[in-house]
Amino acid sequence: MNIEARRHFVVTGVLGGFTTFSAIAVETLKLTPNPLISITYVVATFAIGVMATHFGTLVSARR
Repeated sequence: MNIEARRHFVVTGVLGGFTTFSAIAVETLKLTPNPLISITYVVATFAIGVMATHFGTLVSARR
């Protein structure tokens, strides 16, 4: 892996993941007065993300 590919991995993958995680964490903390809503939000966020990834994989495999 060359230096440019490593840079893209770090900037897009790692740092992008941190910003996504922190956004979910902030939204969850805003919902903390109602724990049921907070838990539902976290579960739904990850479930929808996994389903969207699976759907994207299926669509790209057909091309």
